[in-house]
Amino acid sequence: MSTERSSPRYSSIDLWEAEDIAESIVESQFAALAAVHAVRKEIAAAVVAMRTRLQDRGRLIYVGAGTSGRLAVQDGA
Repeated sequence: MSTERSSPRYSSIDLWEAEDIAESIVESQFAALAAVHAVRKEIAAAVVAMRTRLQDRGRLIYVGAGTSGRLAVQDGA
């Protein structure tokens, strides 16, 4: 996945001005929002499918490491 690779754009981020770093954070959030927006119908369909299965005594299984794994633990708690 491209989101799991280092980006050459940020290779010298330690030399950037604080305002430029803040701007890049904002830009990346807009990019993430655009990606989610593009698949919102698919996300909604997945939510409906999960709800249906969970109401029928189904289960939701998380697989993840790092942040995604910690979020799964928090959801479970």
